[in-house]
Order: sequence, then C-alpha cells, then structure tokens
Amino acid sequence: MRYTLILLAFICTTLVGTAQTLAEEKVMEGKKMFAKRDYDEAISAYSQAIQLDSSYAQAWLERGRAYQEIKQPDKAIGDYTMCLVYDKKNTTAHMQRGGILIGKELYENAVADFTHVTTIDSNNANAYYMRASCYMAMGQPANAIKDYTSSIAKGKATQVVYYQRARAQESIGMSAEALVDYNTAIDIMPNYEQAYLGRGMLLLTLRTYDKAVKDLGYYIDKHGKEGKAYYYRAKAYEGLNNKLLACKDYQKAIDLGFLNAKEKPAICQ
Repeated sequence: MRYTLILLAFICTTLVGTAQTLAEEKVMEGKKMFAKRDYDEAISAYSQAIQLDSSYAQAWLERGRAYQEIKQPDKAIGDYTMCLVYDKKNTTAHMQRGGILIGKELYENAVADFTHVTTIDSNNANAYYMRASCYMAMGQPANAIKDYTSSIAKGKATQVVYYQRARAQESIGMSAEALVDYNTAIDIMPNYEQAYLGRGMLLLTLRTYDKAVKDLGYYIDKHGKEGKAYYYRAKAYEGLNNKLLACKDYQKAIDLGFLNAKEKPAICQ
C-alpha cells in the first residue's frame, strides 16, 4: 500500500511537471505569434497554456496583453486579474490593468492598481506618473503634484512630466513653480509645442504680454488651424494695446470656430 501511494505521488508529480512544461512551451509559442502581430493565434496558444496549467500567471498576463491589442479591454482586465490571483506581486499586470481602467474613466480603481505597484516597487517612476494622471482627472492636483515630483525623482525627468506638473501647479495658483516647470520642459525639448502654449497662457495671466505673444506665436506657427492660441494671443496683443493685431487674431479665432462672432470684443466692433 505504501509503495502504491509513493508511486501515485510520483505519477502525479510527473504529470504536473509535464503540464507546466507544456504550458510554458505554449506561452513561448504565443509570444512568437504576438511578435508577428498574429494576435488570434497568440490568444489560442495562451488559452491552451491556461488549460494545461490554470495557475500559470504568465499565461494569463500574456493573453491579457493580446486581448488589449485587439481592443477587448474587458477580457484583458479579466486576464490581468487572474494573473494577480496567482502572482499578487506582478507589477506588469497592475500597470496594464490600471492603464485600461484610466481609459474607462475608473480612476479610483486605477489609483488602487498604481498604489499596489508603488508598494511593491517604490522606484517605479511610471506608476507615480500614471497615478498622478488619475489624480488630475479626479480633480486632485495637489496629490498629482506629489506623484509627478516622485516620478521625476525616481528617474522619469522628461519634458512631459514637467509639463504635466506645471499644469497641476498652475491649477492651484502656483504660478512661479509652474513657470519654472514649463521652462524646464522646453529646455529638455526645445520644440515641445504644448509647453509653449501652456507657458504662453500662463504668461498672459501674469501680464507678461510680450513673452506671451512670442510663445503663442510659436505654437500658432505649428498649429495654425487651432483657434484657441489665436484667441489668447489676441488677449496678449490687447494687453500691449495693439488693437490692430488683437482684432486680427480675434477674427481668426472666430473663423476657426473657437470664438462666437457675437462674442467679438468691443474694441473690434
């Protein structure tokens, strides 16, 4: 009896090991298909891996990625969730699921995912950045600023992060700090058009009209069909008492549909 039990245990262990090996092979096959952008075949291979070993977290993760590629976010969320059932510290699953949740405007759920990542890996700059984006969408710029700052400190010192932090700072009246960040964003990437637009609009509120005109002009040179920049440059020209150029830009904003003709300023009537 004893030997029978030992034999059965050996057979079970062998079968489990074989299933795991076959599952790993199917995942490798799926990755090859994924690299070829044959997502249906990749999903098929990952599904076979899951059938062989339902506790294989990597198979769930990879299939989630494939579902994401074919625009099936709910199935992707389901697979990332199953990945985390078997591998609670899988930061990739948390990040991927969090990104999808942002797209579905489920910001609190996304914050929870990114928070898990920062708990597991306190140096994950992307997790702080993504959580900051959620906080901005939730109307919590002060929390966003903290996370943008952490993201920069952890190594994501890019023009985009400085630009986003500037926007957050500006929204709560931190104009001086925002101006520094807009400047830094442009120093990192001298042709970063959005930063010129943001800085130009901030300079307008600070009544630094000549510099505002310059920044907004740079943006207009790149995006001549957007009425917003014309409108704000018109205000800057108005601040400089240049009625001719102000009215020209106001008219351009009207022509491009940003400003209603009935809202045309009195100076241009």
